[in-house]
Amino acid sequence: MSFLYPYLFSIFIIGAIIILFKKRGVLFTHLEFFQKKRGFSKSAFLDLLILLFVTLSAMAPYEIASKATTIKSHYFEQERDAKSLHTVLVMDVSLSMSQDFYFDDEKKDAIEFVQNSKGHYAVVAFEKEYKLLRDFTKIKPKVIKTINSLKPNMITKIGGSKLKDSIAYAINLVKYKSNPKVVVFSDGGGKDDDSSITLEQLVKEARKYGVDVVYHPYGNNFENRQYIEAFNDISKLIKRANKNNIEFEKKIKYDEKKIHYTFLYIAIFLLGLKLLYLRLI
Repeated sequence: MSFLYPYLFSIFIIGAIIILFKKRGVLFTHLEFFQKKRGFSKSAFLDLLILLFVTLSAMAPYEIASKATTIKSHYFEQERDAKSLHTVLVMDVSLSMSQDFYFDDEKKDAIEFVQNSKGHYAVVAFEKEYKLLRDFTKIKPKVIKTINSLKPNMITKIGGSKLKDSIAYAINLVKYKSNPKVVVFSDGGGKDDDSSITLEQLVKEARKYGVDVVYHPYGNNFENRQYIEAFNDISKLIKRANKNNIEFEKKIKYDEKKIHYTFLYIAIFLLGLKLLYLRLI
């Protein structure tokens, strides 16, 4: 089991100090659990347990659950004119890209893509949040200048990743454009991906609007292989299509965070015991 917000454990430490050390005058001179004859205070013990489980609940405990689903849809291919292509470049500027020395390669690959293709381009960068840095333009020097201006952790400067949410945003930007395309450059969101959308939902959205999603991975982790399998098959389908109504069925696997509420239920139960104890004394 892991926690989304482990730093919140400091709440328990501070609260435990307040519960165990009662302030008398100016100095902390009394430990409630060392009371004479009575031993450890039942009230203080319950307070500590309640605080502990409330804190653990606030830390958002979760497990990664592997799921599989079968996607069945159809896609009607339109005539594709290279000059009418509308492409959103989704650029990963999270800290992991620079820590693993992928960042310069990412910018180089994106620039090469722009130089060797045609159409209109928009640039979206993401880490903890995502941001549209360049709206659609066919002026390549402007797009390349935007790519060169990218810096690690440049949006929020607090770390993290919203890879799937940024892809969903890019699909939304381009889905009503002619010949829509999204090109993603990333090493994966990993355990820091705080996205609200799932991979399954992304695939459904891309296929619904016929958005060609291409994923360029950095690193050979399991998550990257998931994205390649889910998205690059759409590209192959679109390139193969020739004004035909194509049925598409594929089973994909994806990971999903499952939040646990056990600690919250225990905290509520202990709070009930605390209220009962107060009525009895």
